[in-house]
Amino acid sequence: MSNLLLASDDLITAATLSVTGTPPVGMGVDNIKDPARTVKYQAASATDSKINIDLPAGSSYNMIALVDHNIPYQLIHIYFYSDSARTNEVDQISLYDANFKLDGNNIAITEFTTKTDLYITIDLGNGALVAELGVLFIGKAWRPKVNFDYGWQSYFEDRTQVSQSIGGQEYGVYYPPRRMISNQLNWLDNTDREALRQLLLKHHSLYPIIARVTDQSDELKKETTLYCSITSNTLTALRGGWHQIPLELREAL
Repeated sequence: MSNLLLASDDLITAATLSVTGTPPVGMGVDNIKDPARTVKYQAASATDSKINIDLPAGSSYNMIALVDHNIPYQLIHIYFYSDSARTNEVDQISLYDANFKLDGNNIAITEFTTKTDLYITIDLGNGALVAELGVLFIGKAWRPKVNFDYGWQSYFEDRTQVSQSIGGQEYGVYYPPRRMISNQLNWLDNTDREALRQLLLKHHSLYPIIARVTDQSDELKKETTLYCSITSNTLTALRGGWHQIPLELREAL
């Protein structure tokens, strides 16, 4: 399996969402469709912990990710149904499922065999506390077929712009540092290169994607997961064609 995963073909924007109770003003459930992770959904109460998701006809997906939630991982459960009344449960996933991947960056990802069930319920907390969620992703997990080059770099980018006056007073614009990951990906074959190009062009720099890389050279096989956007360097290469793909991803705030 390759050490690169990119989330694509998000279905949540076309889904119909419903919850019980009335969330606080400005924190309705449709906020989880907004790509800005700071625009959050908050449940009406601890007992209103379920989000019902009705996907459009013909949907298929093999990955669900939750970005910026306040729920202990062991209290998150995902149920799949074959009917809109949700009387026929066909599958469920919880933290204890081996495919549920956790990350210190507050992103939970689960991968599974492709599903076509159109009715999903996510239980955030089972009444333990008032749930909040920033972004919900339902779609495809894309991986290249081969993995030859480790070569991943993970670092922080400091974009703060500070100057000093004659009197020694500092002034300027302060930005929080953002995590970055990058790789040349020159080991991709033509098919994977074009697939990646189309995926990134679809999202371009305005719409964040979810990326996970595993550093195979690290003894602990350390994973880094980001909710991120591609940089202008990568976008320029995408539009101009390339032989090598300078993939740079910047954490989205």
